[in-house]
Formats: sequence, C-alpha cells, structure tokens
Amino acid sequence: MTPDGILKLLDFGIAKQLRPDQQSSAKTTVLAITPEFASPEQVRGEPISTATDIYSLGVILYELLTGLRPYCLPDRAFQEMARIICEEEPERPSTAIAKHISKQKAEPSSNALATASWLRKLKGDLDTTVLMALRKEPERRYSSVERFSEDIAQFLGGLPVHAQPDTWAYRTGKFVRRNRLAVIAGVALALSVSTGIGATVYQMHREQVQRARAEDRLADVHRLANTLLFDVHDQIRDLPGSTPARKHIVEVALRYLTLLERDSAADPSLQRDLALAYEKVGDIQGNPRGPNLGDSAAALASYRRALEIRLKLKASGDADWKQDLALARNYSRIADILWADDDPGNLAYYQAGEKIVTGLASTHAKDPDVLHMWASSEDDLGDLCIEKDDYSCAERYFRQSLDAALKLLAVEPYSVASESDVALAHMKIGRVFASRHDMASALQEQREALAVRDAFVPKHPQNATARRELSRSYAGIGSVQEAMGDLSLAIASYQQAVDTSRQLSAADPSNHQFKDDLDVESKQLEAARRKVGKLRHISKESASAPKQDKN
Repeated sequence: MTPDGILKLLDFGIAKQLRPDQQSSAKTTVLAITPEFASPEQVRGEPISTATDIYSLGVILYELLTGLRPYCLPDRAFQEMARIICEEEPERPSTAIAKHISKQKAEPSSNALATASWLRKLKGDLDTTVLMALRKEPERRYSSVERFSEDIAQFLGGLPVHAQPDTWAYRTGKFVRRNRLAVIAGVALALSVSTGIGATVYQMHREQVQRARAEDRLADVHRLANTLLFDVHDQIRDLPGSTPARKHIVEVALRYLTLLERDSAADPSLQRDLALAYEKVGDIQGNPRGPNLGDSAAALASYRRALEIRLKLKASGDADWKQDLALARNYSRIADILWADDDPGNLAYYQAGEKIVTGLASTHAKDPDVLHMWASSEDDLGDLCIEKDDYSCAERYFRQSLDAALKLLAVEPYSVASESDVALAHMKIGRVFASRHDMASALQEQREALAVRDAFVPKHPQNATARRELSRSYAGIGSVQEAMGDLSLAIASYQQAVDTSRQLSAADPSNHQFKDDLDVESKQLEAARRKVGKLRHISKESASAPKQDKN
C-alpha cells in the first residue's frame, strides 16, 4: 500500500517492488531449494519467475528422456554444486544416452530408454528443446510453459520446433557481461543527459504498465497451471518411473492455483481447476488403484478438499453434467481410500458416485468418460459384495460393469480405458465362477481377460498401467490353475506375474502399488512351490514305506 492508501498488486514474487526503500527487504530470503531441480537464479538467490519453473520442467524432461539428470551433484559442497549449476553446460540428452549405451553393452540394463533407436530420436529437435529450457539466462528460455509444451507437441507431430540458435541480442548481451565496467560507464554518461527529461514520463508509463502487467499475470499463471495439469502431467502419466516427476508437476500447479484463489476466489473456472488439482495430487499421494507414493492419509485430505470445493460450486448453481461426473469421480476416490483402510464408510461414497453416474449413463450413453466411470462404479460395488460373500450380488454388478465396458469399447475401440474395463470385468466374473467351484468357467473368463491385455501391451509398450494389468491376469490364471490342481502351470503363471511386477517396481521404485503387487504375487508363487515340495516329499515317503504282507 502506498502512503496515499492505494493498493498495489504484486504478482507472486514475479513483479518488482515500486518503492526503492523496499528493495533491501525483498532481497532477504531463505535459500531453500532442491539442488537437482534448482535454476541458476535460484542458486544465486535472485528473484524467480515462470522461467524458473520452465528450468525445473526442463530438468524433469531431461530425466524422463534419458533416465539421467543434467548434472552430477551428489556428495558435493554447496559452492561446488552452485558452480556446476551456474557455469557448466549440461550434456545434450543424445550425448548422455550415447555414453549410457556404451555402459549397457558391458552391463545390460532394463532401462528401455537407453536404446539406439531412442538415441536417434533424441538427436536434433529434442536436444534443442531440452537445452533451451535449461539455459542459464532466464530470458533465453521459453517465454512460457505453453510455448515449451507446444514445441513438444510440434516434435510429436513431426513439425519444426520453435527453439532457435543464438541471436544477435544474445551475443550483444554476452559482450556487455564481458565488458561490464566499460559499458556501465558509457550508459551512466548517457543516462545523466537524458534522465532529467524522461523521469516524469517514465514514472507515469511505469505505473500504467505495472497495472496492466499484474492483470495479465493473473491470466498467465492460470494458463500455466492448466498447462502443467492437463498437458505436461497427462503426457507422462503412464510412463514407467514418472511418479516423482508427476508429483513435482502437480504440486507446482497447485501452488499457482492456491495463490490465484486468494485474489479470484469467486471465479468458478478457477475453483473447478483447483478441485481437479487436489484430486490429481490425491491420486499421486495414495490412491490404491494407480501409481502412488503410499500416503493414504494425505490422499484422503486432498480428495475431501476437492469434494468441498465441488459441493460449494454445485450449491451456488454452477453445475452441468461434466461437473456431476467429476463429483461422482470424487466420491469414488474417497471411497477407494476408505476401502483400502478397511473403513466401512466406503459403501456410502461408492453408492453416491454410482447413483450420479447411472443417471448420466441414461442421458449421455456415448460419452467415453461417462461409460468408463459407470463400469468402474459397478465394479466397485461388486467388490463390496464379494467382501460380504454375496456372490450373486457381485455377479450382477460385474455383468453390469462388463455391459458398460463393451459399450465403451464400441465407442473407443483402441483406448486404454475400454480394453482395461473389459478385461477387468471378465476377471471379476471369473472370480464369481471360482467361488462356485466352476473352475472351467473361471479359467475361461480369466483367459478372456488375458487375451485382451496381452494384445494391448505390445501396442503400448511404455504404458505401465497396461503392463501392471497384464501381471494381474497372469496371477488370476495362476490362482485358478492352482485350485484345479495344475501346480506346474500355476507356478509358470505366477512366475510371469512376478517377473512383470518386478520390472515395473524396478523402473518406478517410488510406486507403492507396484511394490504391493510384487509382494502378493511373490507369496502366491512361493506357496505354490511349497505345495509341490510337500507333494514330492509325500510321494517319496510312500515309495520308501515297507509293503504290507497280504498274508
């Protein structure tokens, strides 16, 4: 606030202070950074901007493309880390991969990125795109995250990227930095002549620019958060090993949205985006149905915050069928956490979500998101019936889930959701048959699920979710084969499940879902092997026992 009582809007640390006497306090900050993702200006304690987040996203993209980080920083003193970050140029991603390939020849690795074909893709445009985001000077990076994302999309579409080589302006800037004293002396002389004339005009112009810039920055920050949530995050969501990167991206987006909420709390579009951000944070924190970090308490808190926002929007009259679908999904997310924690309150949330989505299925029968949510809701209620040993109830829900999944497959024949939903429904119906000791029918349903998943994985080799579901099908077939007494076949199926889950867990060690799968499947495998060992022992004892004299 100025002495006149006029409020001035600061754009979250990006705009500068208008009063010189405030500069000193503005520069006194605590340097709290993660060195691997910190930009040169952060290391130097300088003001940060959206260019700082672009640099961090560049580090994330570098790591996703190569499996490596731009700089080797562990066990270094801070001064040495600062020197590396501020002065040393990172290797081109293609160069880093080439060195990694030479190491792989001596010691084979499961890292699918380090291949000769991937090296060819990295050379050229991807190298240029990543290094532009990692430039030392903030002004030479991408002007916005949208521009960064656009270059990635341009590359994926086979189109030219916008990243350009050094310009005249950059070379001039370098000259100024090399001859700092001489340039400062010349500029000071010129300014001493012109300052008296231009000071008044400049001050008036500056205030106008600052007001316009503050308003534009609000819109820019909102666009930045949406780009992170909908473009960058969703493009890497199913990549193996992407869980920590996804967490970083969503947390940055949520930070921006929370800052915006203080100034635009009444904006419905912002509130919807904020609810979605909390939901995605919850998914990463601890949703048991997807790649997560194992923090179910934090996930539940995030989901409840999202639900609170959505219910307020609905009560205010800001609601349409898409927001109703988001509300149903929110109920289901909360129920997932309660179910994993053995909280019986999960039933009410599952039923609330199913009631909404069943109504939407009658009015939007060809919308893929509605059909997928419908299939998931019926599957959830079927699982609750199984927990109560009510298999007739479970079969009814699972067949409704299969019906919704087949309708989704007809609308989107090659989508991840459609094939996943069909396979899951067959697997669950197989469990119902197994409960009735109809093992032939149970095995047939499990094989139907495996056939769908086995055909899907080769088309999407980098999709970790599809590979996880394939391991679940192997385990499901193994359990039926074990119940039928075919222990050798069951062991082979369990082994395939364990091998697949072990690869996924090694590629993404932060993902608790993969760890849990590997633990369960390993126990199934060992139990089957122990059965075989016991049978062999009994067989040997029977063979060595003295024969009874019939007389």
